[in-house]
Amino acid sequence: MGPNPKLVAATEPVPGSLTNNVALSGDGKYLIGSYPTLSGGGSAYVFDVEEIIKTVENPAYALKTRAVEKFNPNIIPTGAIPAVIAIGGNPLGLVAAAPDDPCLTLIEKIIALGKELKKRFDDLRLDDQDLYNRRYEITDPPVPRIPPLSGRRTTVTGDPGSWKGHIKKYNEVKDDLKKIAQGT
Repeated sequence: MGPNPKLVAATEPVPGSLTNNVALSGDGKYLIGSYPTLSGGGSAYVFDVEEIIKTVENPAYALKTRAVEKFNPNIIPTGAIPAVIAIGGNPLGLVAAAPDDPCLTLIEKIIALGKELKKRFDDLRLDDQDLYNRRYEITDPPVPRIPPLSGRRTTVTGDPGSWKGHIKKYNEVKDDLKKIAQGT
């Protein structure tokens, strides 16, 4: 959703400044206008989009004669959201950060689970600690770690676990991926 020209034109100009651009916040809730001054300073002003839309859509207001915030003071936010952002320079451009992308988050989770599944599969396939023969059941007594049979270097120094424990972890990761694929 880009800035609505009706909304931009309806806001009253800031004395001694020129509006050169606007940006919509990443969540679409706020319109931020850049107001550089002729003296080289300026600020960015924040407006509540929902309140602007309610005001613009209200036929009782004569928006050609007054700015929208004169009809509805709620357009200028109060509280945690500042109405004016003092930039300390000439604000010639605005960029608003987008909210977290749920698709990207999901893809990152799928990639992480895929890597974990591959690691778990490789652990079973290589069986560097010979767990199939040395500690098959989870309930069997722990066994000491031995140098990896594959010759690969390892940084793990504790209990190597059990064969069925590795299968259990592999299946948990596989089930997590399956849930994501099924959308549950």
